[in-house]
Amino acid sequence: MAKGAFPHLLSCIRFMLAACTILSVVACGDDEPSPDFKALSIGAFVSQDPNFDVIADAVALTTWKDSLDQGGPYTMLLPSNKALSDENIESVDDLSIDEWQRLLDYHIVPTALTSEQLVGTVQESLLPGYYWLVNKNENEIDVNGETKMLSGDIELKNGMVHILEGLLEPQALTVTFMAQNRGFNIFVKGLLQSGLEQVLENKEQNFTLFAPTDEAFETYFQTNEISEEDWLDFSRLDDFMKYFVLENSLDSTQLTAGYRITLTGDTLYVSNQDGEIWLNGIGSLQEKDIQGGNGLIHGIDRVITAPEQSLATVVSENTQGNGYAEFKAALIYAQLLSTLEESMPMTIFAPDNEAFTDWYEKLGVAGYYEVDETLLRQTLLYHIAVGRHFTQDFGNGQVLSSRLSGASIEIDTEAGSINGASLDSNYINKLGTNGIIHGVQAVFELPS
Repeated sequence: MAKGAFPHLLSCIRFMLAACTILSVVACGDDEPSPDFKALSIGAFVSQDPNFDVIADAVALTTWKDSLDQGGPYTMLLPSNKALSDENIESVDDLSIDEWQRLLDYHIVPTALTSEQLVGTVQESLLPGYYWLVNKNENEIDVNGETKMLSGDIELKNGMVHILEGLLEPQALTVTFMAQNRGFNIFVKGLLQSGLEQVLENKEQNFTLFAPTDEAFETYFQTNEISEEDWLDFSRLDDFMKYFVLENSLDSTQLTAGYRITLTGDTLYVSNQDGEIWLNGIGSLQEKDIQGGNGLIHGIDRVITAPEQSLATVVSENTQGNGYAEFKAALIYAQLLSTLEESMPMTIFAPDNEAFTDWYEKLGVAGYYEVDETLLRQTLLYHIAVGRHFTQDFGNGQVLSSRLSGASIEIDTEAGSINGASLDSNYINKLGTNGIIHGVQAVFELPS
């Protein structure tokens, strides 16, 4: 369509660029209705106003010459001549055809999207591997954190145009960039300090990042009595950070119950309870499916680490101050602690100290050392289930096989109990290399 075919539109378009605020295309004044551009293609719209004649000339040189008239639907972020001039581009001759093709490809996405649909999203442009990040700050919409949208929602025959105050520089928007943008600041510090961000810059590879929030890291530092600086100086920070990364891109619908192998080669366990996703039984996904260009980011509320101790070591070193010392002592006395070194996955339901005290009183003994050896051994084996079972994986009425031959363990999720013994909500999902420990508040009675 020749330039000047719609001269009556020029004054309104120029007025929009000069005076309208963001999204004011709906009405350029109280008394003047917005013009109806729906009869125009994107190509025709661009060609009608001398404010866009450099872009119009560029379109004529590239593969977009016919596509912006006949193809679509598209969404185009349109820079004016002034925006180009600010980048020292005064005419179409200032860039090569290939450079114009690249720039135009980056300023266009498939499908027609309103400004409302764009805000808060990452959109892959028609320049493969390059994206828009669109956000709204107060009353202004910006693209890639720096270029403002002057006016938007110009609906045309084959798409939507939004006018920019500047020219966009193609952005790959890697997962590291997006993690920083979404406020996972301490996590990103770890990526940078460990050098892992260099791996994550690979645009040919897709990744999944499980990023703990800053609050999760602060809790981790407090619990472990270390500072952020101590953590950043950790000699194994590289492996620490790699545990949060998978070498493929998995959205939340693909995070089904099971295990995944992280960049360290260690196992990360996923539980999916009616769409609520947990990692290693302690960290839940709070933000899901954050598009990062070359992968996805899921925000989590806990710092998770790869298990390094067997269940035998967990019981030996981590039960003393948690009210489970009697369980450890009974295992040692019954010569069963070594059973917890076996590689076969298991789930231990450990009775707390009060549960043992109640059991001893019922038996009329002073302690485990006075319990009949066969009874003690069988009772302890009855508290060890076959397989690795996080609480988030429990099903009501589910039956687990125990290490006591012929004896099963029944789960009641409605009552929050195992074989009738209440779970200790403060001592669950304690992960070891070969299984899990959950605390219970009674000793299981052997089946008759």
